[in-house]
Amino acid sequence: IVVWETVESKYKKNELIDGVIRKKVKGGFIVDIGVDAFLPASQLELRMVKDPVSYLGQKLQFLITEMNRGQKNIVLSRRKILETEQKQLREKVMTTISEGQVVDGIVSGITDFGAFVDIGGIEGLLHIGDIVWYHLKKVDEILHLGDKVKVQVLKIDREKGKISLGMKQLAPRPWSLAAEKYPKDSVVKGTVTSVTDFGVFVKIEPGLEGLLHFSEVSWSEREETFRKSFKPGQELELKVIAIDPEKEKLSLSLKRLKSNPWEEVKRNYPSGTKVKGTVTHLTPFGAFVKLPEGIEGLIHIADMLWTKKIRHPQDVVQVGQEIEAVVLEVNTESEKIVLSLKHLAEDPFHKYQSGKVVTGTVKRFVDFGAFVELEPGVEALLRLAEIGPKKPENASEVLALNQTIEAKVIKSDIRDRKIDISIKKLEQEREKELLRKYANKDEKPTLGEVLEEQ
Repeated sequence: IVVWETVESKYKKNELIDGVIRKKVKGGFIVDIGVDAFLPASQLELRMVKDPVSYLGQKLQFLITEMNRGQKNIVLSRRKILETEQKQLREKVMTTISEGQVVDGIVSGITDFGAFVDIGGIEGLLHIGDIVWYHLKKVDEILHLGDKVKVQVLKIDREKGKISLGMKQLAPRPWSLAAEKYPKDSVVKGTVTSVTDFGVFVKIEPGLEGLLHFSEVSWSEREETFRKSFKPGQELELKVIAIDPEKEKLSLSLKRLKSNPWEEVKRNYPSGTKVKGTVTHLTPFGAFVKLPEGIEGLIHIADMLWTKKIRHPQDVVQVGQEIEAVVLEVNTESEKIVLSLKHLAEDPFHKYQSGKVVTGTVKRFVDFGAFVELEPGVEALLRLAEIGPKKPENASEVLALNQTIEAKVIKSDIRDRKIDISIKKLEQEREKELLRKYANKDEKPTLGEVLEEQ
């Protein structure tokens, strides 16, 4: 009875009571304060404890939060005591601490997002991104409970009573010295940390990673042949091709450790050179051809034939086929060589300049005239008004399919691949020539002479 009266008195006066943690039960502990009382697990510390068994047998002070003497029910809290103490400490420390200050602390808690550090009775949050300069997957790779650490106060929120701390800010930023340590064209060693769809990330030192883009792996091999050869943990020797400390970007190259074959290609294959190679693969826009140096050139679909529109490169070449082509351009910067099949021969359209007299075969009629084949793949348009002195309603009235005609080129557009011809203008010019020929003769020509001239 005396014990219960003491307990009830402390409960009403909100006074602390001593107790010994005796037993772990579901949801908390049984604490001996003269009588058994229940301590919820959440009320033992400021945060949930990872090893509750280690508290068994400890004598601590508690606050009675609930009491029902009739039911012999008592609920305790130690957390409320700690929160009050922490609040008092926090208010005291908040008046003396300042942003930028370096303080000693002890790791008091670890979470997925960082660590809590006790800096003199109050805790600050050390975010995982402020522990080291490089990417940290787990806090416990660096810190453990009870570790003594030196941290810098990054931010203080006096209204909310929150303090943000940093560790990495006390060490030099790796990128600040990167340009001096790893200048362009220097050779470095590193370890593959990850492989992506576009390249390989390589750790040069803690906090400093570079990118080996797949385009910088090989001068001649295609990406699908080597991309699976890179694995995390693999060590590589690479060349620095660009570095930007401000943007924290380091570009690396494997292929540039060797001489650039494209320089040799440019010397060996000036524009107009004929080369031989093997078709490696086809795309809707062209065919890739492997040259003796191991590099590939592209024949664009537009450079396959002068006179015919190609639906797909397979209509002209096949994979594995050995072909001859002409070099149009070698670009060492973009590492491209442009080839052509059609330039093995002269563009037939160049033969049909304006004023040239041509012979052709009527191939088809249209509403506005007829198309005449001058040679395989080259057609000219003979408009209705250019057939004869009198414009016919339809070309078929005066011409026949497969009829051979002679006409004059009156328009030639090589770029648009269009040629216009005229029978009328050719006949008019020939008549004028005859008139000039006989103009100075005393006697007029006979009909037989005129026909003979024609």
